Amino acid sequence: MGAQILPARLTTDDGVKELARRPVGTGAYKFVEWVKDERLVMEANKDWWGWEGKKPAIDRVIWKPIPEDFPRLVALEKGDVDIITNVPPDRSQGIAEGRNTRLLTVPSTRIVNFGMNSTQPPLSDKRVRQALQYAVDVNAIIKSIYAGQGKPIAGSVADVDFGHNPAIKPYPYDPAKAKQLLAEAGLATGVDVTLYAGTGTMVNDKALLEVIASMWSKVGIRGRVEMMEMGARQRMLNDRVVPPNGMLLGNPQSTLLDADGSLWRIWHPNGFNGKYWIGSQPGQRFHDLMEEARYTLDPKKRKALYAEAIEIRNEEKPSLDLFQEMVVYGTSKRVSFKPRADYRLIVAEMALAGR
Repeated sequence: MGAQILPARLTTDDGVKELARRPVGTGAYKFVEWVKDERLVMEANKDWWGWEGKKPAIDRVIWKPIPEDFPRLVALEKGDVDIITNVPPDRSQGIAEGRNTRLLTVPSTRIVNFGMNSTQPPLSDKRVRQALQYAVDVNAIIKSIYAGQGKPIAGSVADVDFGHNPAIKPYPYDPAKAKQLLAEAGLATGVDVTLYAGTGTMVNDKALLEVIASMWSKVGIRGRVEMMEMGARQRMLNDRVVPPNGMLLGNPQSTLLDADGSLWRIWHPNGFNGKYWIGSQPGQRFHDLMEEARYTLDPKKRKALYAEAIEIRNEEKPSLDLFQEMVVYGTSKRVSFKPRADYRLIVAEMALAGR
């Protein structure tokens, strides 16, 4: 989280409302117009210090919300827009091969996992949590649902974040191992788990839950899919309420390109998942390692602390870890830029053909 410097008059209740209608700032582009659900218009701030005497490559920017996939794709193909986000995986190849379009991708800071309530049986048993992971074929999910756009993760830290430990490997798909662990936990007849997701959390979210439930059924795990309105999901997040035997789909993104901004933000005692795993509590090794890393200035020592903490977490499995997302943009061939792992679209870093 962060804060901005604002005129004092905008810090009141009425001022915040004014700020929402007419934002202020000191960046490369000035606010010009906002029409709700239609467009936000910005123009280059010629006085911005960051231009360093150069002329802005792009003078005017229009941001347009186009929630539905088909009209968004058509707008790109017709040349009505230059950049689109949330590219449907099954349309990626068409954009990449288009006469006037191209596909830009980069591994992102965002991961996909299911936070779970592991405070009560059967999910309080590490063997059950591990069985859930062994019973999911992550590579098949990436290939079949996301057109290969993703990488399996271990320990819930993306490989673009400081603290990622490449020595820690993702769990392999091993249904036999999953069955063995359930039997050792005294649950050879299986367990019941509910998968929750807010509709629109991510691309193909409902299909993702259904595929996982299908894979689990092969080892005796009975997965129920519960899709919610985003308002209900937000209440679950705000109130820190995941029902027993429940798992909530999330795609947390690092705020810092660092494990503290991804892993510890979520698993800190005050984070969304913090109260659902004993390892997040003070006095537990994982907690103490992450707290020490937060205040350690030596990068090598911080990396070592993170490595041990992530290894503990990967062993204990307080969440179902799936994959690291890819940032995917469809663009016209007249615009060029280097996509960022943090999903930020910074127009000052872009260029137009012939300019």
